Amino acid sequence: MACIVRAGFVFPLLLALPVGTIAAPQGQSVVHQLRIESSAGYFDEAVGKPVDLDAFGVWIWPSGGASSTGFGLTSRWPKHIIPVYLEHHTGRVTLFWLIMEVEMIIGAHLSIAKGMPAAVEQLKAIAGNAFQFFTRNPRGGRARDILAREVQEFKQLREAAGVKCVVGHMPYTINLATNRPDIYTFGKTTLLADLQRFDQTGVDYLVLHPGSHLGDGSEMGIRRIVEALTYVLEGYQGGNIALLLETMSGQGTEIGGDLAELEEVFARLGWPEQIGVCLDTCHLLAAGHDLTSIEGLDQLVERLDDGLGLERVKLVHLNDSKKERGSHADRHANIGQGTLGIEGIVKIINHPALRNLPFVLETPVNNYLEYGTEIELVRQLRTR
Repeated sequence: MACIVRAGFVFPLLLALPVGTIAAPQGQSVVHQLRIESSAGYFDEAVGKPVDLDAFGVWIWPSGGASSTGFGLTSRWPKHIIPVYLEHHTGRVTLFWLIMEVEMIIGAHLSIAKGMPAAVEQLKAIAGNAFQFFTRNPRGGRARDILAREVQEFKQLREAAGVKCVVGHMPYTINLATNRPDIYTFGKTTLLADLQRFDQTGVDYLVLHPGSHLGDGSEMGIRRIVEALTYVLEGYQGGNIALLLETMSGQGTEIGGDLAELEEVFARLGWPEQIGVCLDTCHLLAAGHDLTSIEGLDQLVERLDDGLGLERVKLVHLNDSKKERGSHADRHANIGQGTLGIEGIVKIINHPALRNLPFVLETPVNNYLEYGTEIELVRQLRTR
């Protein structure tokens, strides 16, 4: 049974809430408390007007009595955190919330060259529950056929193995910001084709590097990306897969090293629900974000929420970096062996806004079995 811890005593959750207020939690749960000191005293000045405690993602306002404080959630509040109990006295509000601890979703980039069912077997060998794969040759455009019997077998194996998330990654040859007509046309038609191709396979997301403008400037690159994605969204006849734009390092003429560029793409598209964001920790560090301190990570999360919306962040590529912060160099390193280091990785995977997202490793390995060691390490760091 979940419990509320208050003033040194333990109270069963069901005694603190009306029956039926919260559905029975799936998995483990932990209850925390937050005490908020208010300069507005008893919130007399805020009666009838919500007090926005935006840093915590909750609005608190009095509704007439010392035991009848109300609350509402902002978009920043993570979905796995459920406010369960509030009490307030003169000048102080204490909020108790239930954190739903779900199984960590972590895996690695694997190959489907021998079929999607074979990738599930690889995943089991490294003790992961998520995987990513290239939708076609990463340096070319050739794609293998995905037959119905393969899809059926894959879905059965996925369910039996408890695979939580499956991600396709578009090949590096896709460049929706390019000034070369042949590459541009190839990019948008291939993206649409792969969305259709994997729509019925059970793949959850397709990840795409936004592209490089090749010297024409970010405005022209963004314009081309928006036009291409408009073409893709209008032509996509499925709806089972979300397209994720990846955050980039800002290397060369890449679009997406500056989060404002991604925000502009989303804004011009009208903020479609079919498109989200994939964070890459190596890229973010290389782009200049501080992921090695709590303060820096909080600033990034706030920046993401204010600009793109945390609800659009669906996936994390968990990679260490061989280069320093702000280098704009895309050079992945193994977990804990780069400039993020163990402490940086710990902060990322345990941050309340990120910890329950799927994590996929794209670290340099000679054999996919080496991912098993890194996955084990990350799981150990999650418990710290």
